Amino acid sequence: MGPLGQMRSTISTHAKNPHRPPKKNIVELAQATPTLSTLAEALDAAKLTGTLSSAGPFTVFAPNNKAFLKLPAGTLASLLKPKNIKQLTAILTYHVVSGKFLSSDLTNGENVTTLEGANLKVTLAGGKVMINDATVETPNVNASNGVVHIIDMVLIPADPAPPPAPKNIVQLAQATPSLSTLVEALEAAKLTGMLSSAGPFTVFAPTNKAFEKLPAGTLASLLKPENIKQLTAILEYHVVLGKVSSSDLTKGKNIHDTKGLNIPTLRKEVLATNGVVHIIDEVLTLPPALEVYTVV
Repeated sequence: MGPLGQMRSTISTHAKNPHRPPKKNIVELAQATPTLSTLAEALDAAKLTGTLSSAGPFTVFAPNNKAFLKLPAGTLASLLKPKNIKQLTAILTYHVVSGKFLSSDLTNGENVTTLEGANLKVTLAGGKVMINDATVETPNVNASNGVVHIIDMVLIPADPAPPPAPKNIVQLAQATPSLSTLVEALEAAKLTGMLSSAGPFTVFAPTNKAFEKLPAGTLASLLKPENIKQLTAILEYHVVLGKVSSSDLTKGKNIHDTKGLNIPTLRKEVLATNGVVHIIDEVLTLPPALEVYTVV
């Protein structure tokens, strides 16, 4: 008899009448099964009892008590603490698949997507059914809202990739291909130190295409060491002290205390650790026009 046949034969030990619809939902089944008491406790701590009591259907690969005992010392106690509910929830939802999948529905090498978002791999070999590295000890325990397969290990999802490190204004510009000309200009004007400091600053950042709109030879001239004062003045004209989001801008008054600032179309707003960058489609080199903006 193959592994699927063995799994199907096992279910007869869990129901005296296989034709009678199960009365217990997944949570009630776990609560009524002594070998799943730790899982029931964990589901309660993660506030998942409501989800797994709903209509579903769900397929749950349920670690038994012995599976939880295999975790490193102190792991379970730590996971059950309220402050670690997110981690506990991620682990438990990694054991749950949307839909009802009996043993006969599983195929060798299949990947099934969990509620946590990652996949579990099914392996059928040597008369055993494996879910990742866990062995299904008791398959096909029917519930009113799905099915439970009892396994001998706790499945731990892989750690997600760490979020990208937050960037200051200069690092943000350096990481944005469309702002490479601005980065070159900031370096030439020796302004990278200032715009890497605490600030906060608001920078209206011209794109590469914005610089291309300048008269021929203008940028090349500004980047020469002898023209650093003029370049610095132009770049500082794009910087406002303080953090000003796009929602803070209205037409009618100057954004600077002492000079107007004509802002072209705001293409994008990007937050930095020391302020905010508004990507714009022109270089601000002309005197203030009639339409300017202010903080309200």
